[in-house]
Amino acid sequence: MKAIVSMIISALMTFAGKILTALGVGFITYKGLDFMQLQFANYIKQQLGNIPSDALQIFYMAGGGVFLNWIFGAVAFIATIKSTSRLTATMKKG
Repeated sequence: MKAIVSMIISALMTFAGKILTALGVGFITYKGLDFMQLQFANYIKQQLGNIPSDALQIFYMAGGGVFLNWIFGAVAFIATIKSTSRLTATMKKG
């Protein structure tokens, strides 16, 4: 068992191992954020469905849809930048 663990550790300490690790962490982060954003979008849709149609049309005419797109885009951008900077710091340590 110790031999297998040491082989895995030595494989992850190589440059290719670091790249694969970073890609794996990036993929998991992306899927987690995608899931959370989908849940939030579904919640917003559900809440907007409870609003009377006339009020909803005024909301959209006032730019409410564009505002929601900006919020979703900003959250995705900030999460991407933060996860990329953490991965870059991890790559530079080794």
